[in-house]
Amino acid sequence: MQDNKHNILARELLQLGIRQGAALFVHSSIKAIGNDHSPSQLIAALRTAVGDEGTLLFPTFSTRQESHFDP
Repeated sequence: MQDNKHNILARELLQLGIRQGAALFVHSSIKAIGNDHSPSQLIAALRTAVGDEGTLLFPTFSTRQESHFDP
């Protein structure tokens, strides 16, 4: 069942025009995608869609009031 969901989601991503080697910026709420897929299933399908040569980019936001990391 897990593989079937992965394959379905990967196919849907390809139908959206996502191709191997693409740089894809993903800015979405997991809730907006629905309960059919877990976050790990979504990321796995996105990785399949862009392939080994592609790049996935995700924004990160923090509500913490901390100083910036400065190595």
